[in-house]
Amino acid sequence: MAKKDIQTLLKIIIIVLIQTIGYLLVKYTPMSPHLIECSWDHMIPFIPQFIYFYISWYFMLLIIPYILYKQDEKSFNNYMKIYKITLIVSFLIYFIYPTTINRPLIISSGISDQLTNLLYRIDTPVLNCMPSMHCLICFIQMFYLIKCKRLTQKWKIILIVWELLIVLSTVLLKQHLIIDGITALIIAFTIYIIVEKEIKIQIKLDKKTNK
Repeated sequence: MAKKDIQTLLKIIIIVLIQTIGYLLVKYTPMSPHLIECSWDHMIPFIPQFIYFYISWYFMLLIIPYILYKQDEKSFNNYMKIYKITLIVSFLIYFIYPTTINRPLIISSGISDQLTNLLYRIDTPVLNCMPSMHCLICFIQMFYLIKCKRLTQKWKIILIVWELLIVLSTVLLKQHLIIDGITALIIAFTIYIIVEKEIKIQIKLDKKTNK
């Protein structure tokens, strides 16, 4: 592996570690959590088998950025920029307006149920729900997977479908409410549009300067 590849991997790992530490720290917000569920949330079934997609997100945090780096370094750099901005926005929301969710009591002893119970125990107290960090980063990754020119159509479809299943897992495991996914999409798309426009403007200015 080339030196630049190792440096890029380290860069990805460091930002993921910062995200994890920040996520844990904002759980100590002095504000009381809000429950903002709607009637549709009660209609969504609990499907513990989606725990595998949910867990796979932690691997996607490393895999997708590295794929972007290898296939389209420009997209990788833009992705990392948006990733950092969305983390700051999310942490501010978590600290100022923490939200929570009512989780089901799991009594089955299947492997999927045990893994979900383990997730519940690890992710306690139940805070930092809106926006869903799982959904937020999945959406950003999807935007850049679509944009990545060198990635084949087959792999784009496979990876985007997998990302969508991760998004679904957040509500099917009762880790998040519908509003958590919606706010994640709004934040991710808004920041994506702003940053991409800013980059295009900068490119035009650079071209004029170089003439």
